[in-house]
Amino acid sequence: MKKTPKEIYREYKENGCGDFAEWLGISTPSIRCTHNGYFVMYKMCRTRYSSNMIYGDPAKTKKAAKESYKKALNFHLHQTRLLMMDKNNG
Repeated sequence: MKKTPKEIYREYKENGCGDFAEWLGISTPSIRCTHNGYFVMYKMCRTRYSSNMIYGDPAKTKKAAKESYKKALNFHLHQTRLLMMDKNNG
């Protein structure tokens, strides 16, 4: 029987684990500051077919780095969907 979201969250709270995303096994993006003061957001993305690091462009603020990362992630997801459609149709 599949657990409801409330049951999953209750189990997480009862176990007293750290980060909820890590407990679920979700890879969250990280942000780092480069040596010249710019911020870069990145994340490891794994699929059945490949493993990629997705990086946003360096930016002067964390907010701008996050926006750049989201654009890069959306582009990656779009390309992955196109690849999957080609494999299914081919």
